[in-house]
Amino acid sequence: TTRAWLWYPKANARDSYLPKSDLDEASQKKLIAFNQKGAQATHFCFLLHGHRGFSRDLSYLQAVMQLLVDREKLKLADQPTKIRQDMIVHSPVCNEHKTTDGVVNGGVRLVDEMETFIRRTM
Repeated sequence: TTRAWLWYPKANARDSYLPKSDLDEASQKKLIAFNQKGAQATHFCFLLHGHRGFSRDLSYLQAVMQLLVDREKLKLADQPTKIRQDMIVHSPVCNEHKTTDGVVNGGVRLVDEMETFIRRTM
């Protein structure tokens, strides 16, 4: 059976706490084929840090969400009549070290980064 993720703690390794995919080779190939066909619908999920936060504060959540997205894509690959969907998870960095100048300013920066990210991705 395949598991959604495993935790591999490693001493002195950046991001060693992030979950790793544990898909078998057949599932990996199926996922690659699904990705090559492209999605009919793409959803974006933006993870926002709080006051004095950093995008890396949400890196574990982002990694888990991406693993779950891959699992859902594998389910869709087995059901060709379903709409091929994808979800892209992104943690904006525009407000790092800039969380004290007000919600409006942070919101403007965030919208700019989101629009840029979506244009670049599509």
